[in-house]
Amino acid sequence: MAPPPPESARPGLGRDGIRRWALGLLVAAAIPDVLPYAGLASLVGERFQKSDAEVQLFAVAALMGALLAVPLIRRVRDSSPRRVFAVAALVQAFAIALMALPVSWELLLLLRGLQGGADLLTLVTLTTVVASHARGTGRGFGASGSAIFCGLAAGLVGGGLLAASYPLIVFPLSAAISLLLALAAFGLPALHVAARQVRATRIFDRRILFGGAFAASDRMIPGMVTVSLPLLLVATMDASPTVIGIVLGAPLLACAMGGYASGILIDRIGGVSGRLIGVPLQGLGLSLVVLSEGVLSVLLIGTLLMALGAMILLPTSLVLGTGRRTDQIEVDAVGGIQAIGQGGHLAGVSVGFILTAVAGEVTTWGVLGVVLFYLAWNAGFLWRLVRDDAALPRPGPQFERASRQPIGPLPSRVTRTRSGSLIDPPSSSYDEGSSDEAPGKVDQSCPSTNTNASRTARS
Repeated sequence: MAPPPPESARPGLGRDGIRRWALGLLVAAAIPDVLPYAGLASLVGERFQKSDAEVQLFAVAALMGALLAVPLIRRVRDSSPRRVFAVAALVQAFAIALMALPVSWELLLLLRGLQGGADLLTLVTLTTVVASHARGTGRGFGASGSAIFCGLAAGLVGGGLLAASYPLIVFPLSAAISLLLALAAFGLPALHVAARQVRATRIFDRRILFGGAFAASDRMIPGMVTVSLPLLLVATMDASPTVIGIVLGAPLLACAMGGYASGILIDRIGGVSGRLIGVPLQGLGLSLVVLSEGVLSVLLIGTLLMALGAMILLPTSLVLGTGRRTDQIEVDAVGGIQAIGQGGHLAGVSVGFILTAVAGEVTTWGVLGVVLFYLAWNAGFLWRLVRDDAALPRPGPQFERASRQPIGPLPSRVTRTRSGSLIDPPSSSYDEGSSDEAPGKVDQSCPSTNTNASRTARS
């Protein structure tokens, strides 16, 4: 039975069409999660009479829901991407629609966690589809990252405009977007694209942990910067909200605009080389920002280095964690790496709060300490990854085993004697277990070499 043709060979959107369709869905799928953030004070704080610290639990609940959804991703890794995405989008629409109703604070956090898990499942499914239909894993993951950041920017800006004029429409609009996403799932492949690979070595399994460790460190920096850097810039140089917005928004803009170019670069130089370039750039850029002390040129250079480093690092964690072959990308590997990255973001936010609570204010040396930890973390895991790659056994040359051929002249040939007469060929079959003295058989054994000369040589 012939194997089924690939998705690109079937009637429909084709390989490039499926990739573009999934990229468009990625932009839209990133909007519902961040649409309420700009209006959290009115949508959550005033509605439930909660303080600013308690309002932050609305974002933490989504991160916890994403972490708890990882086992579910492993269970659906062989399912149809179209079906998985449609069901996850419907669950997200249902959870957001219930948030618009008069519910308790505890139920709101529970629904937010359910939405966070469904949101991770939709993003992971679309990212896997895009990378599986790309011409390289770097290009695929880079384009996926650009699409997600574009959606995040649209959601934050749109949520801010809606919260100022029509705050009550935020949750219904988010639910409507999720419902439209479920209806648009028909453009995704019905079959799992990646070939299931049996992970026979422990080293290959650990690559997912390496990718997650890199993703966690990359997400930790934005989590800490979002909480601590605005306070530090105000305290050290009395920065205006415009300057703070530029410093925080430059890395996001660079990832949104240059993700695909970064993917092309990573396909050429590899994920390890990309991290060896991007990690020092981001660490140096953040250090210059916190040490600028009002010098605008230093602040600008630091912001540009941060943006360049974030852009280069964008696809590296997924490339290192899933491999460089598009036909071997598995949705559970992508989901595990993304979930560990969410944990890193939560850790970064927590570190920002802890530094502020312990010192009473955000200090320059506290942020520099986090930068040093970030550099040491990446150096350690990169060294382990390179060492494990070097320890992988290299396959030896493969030899094709020759089939046993019958001994003696071929059956189709005849033997001509010196006198010119023809004789019949021997039997065409060779019975390996027959006796040498069997009648009708020609003795084909090798002549004995046990002569006096050979015995003398052996002695």
